[in-house]
Amino acid sequence: MSDVEAINLKAYFNKGGEELDFTGKRCVLAVSVGQEYHEEQKLSSTVHLINKSGFSEVKVVVADTLQRHNKHGKAPGLALSAAIRDGDAWIKRNRKYLDGLEAKVTISRWNEELASDRYAALRQQVNEVYAEPNSPLRDAIDTTIGVFIERLLLRDPAADTQQAAASAANTSSKKSRSSCRCGPSRATTSSFTRSR
Repeated sequence: MSDVEAINLKAYFNKGGEELDFTGKRCVLAVSVGQEYHEEQKLSSTVHLINKSGFSEVKVVVADTLQRHNKHGKAPGLALSAAIRDGDAWIKRNRKYLDGLEAKVTISRWNEELASDRYAALRQQVNEVYAEPNSPLRDAIDTTIGVFIERLLLRDPAADTQQAAASAANTSSKKSRSSCRCGPSRATTSSFTRSR
């Protein structure tokens, strides 16, 4: 990234977010390990946005073991180990940005979220909503899977799309449940910011 790009880079809320008062509220920064928008200057811009928004607590959820589903061609145990190493490396590499957060910071790993007391109950609720006829949740997950498969085929035209779709479905439903777990009773908003 050039210096000019770094200077012009800023994180932003989705439509209308700038008008909301987040002073004293809690947020969740869900980190997709390996994505460029959660690295270096883009992460720094997100930290700046969180700081200027006045949040009092930030829960950083490092979605490391979730990424094991993207380790195509690796045995499940090896994929999990690689994902954990990637998460460890992300935390170490980005500690300076996390230390720049002015609010109280809690770092949680994906497996901690899945092992939480509330996760099983939320999993059941999400599964019930997903199973409903004409479920908007199922439509959203299916759309996400379609986009994932399209991107996968661009990278690897010989990819096993059935296996990838099954992994993506598992990943999407886990994300839905974990987002609920981190949701209203735990946080006021989620900070799924992108940088531009």
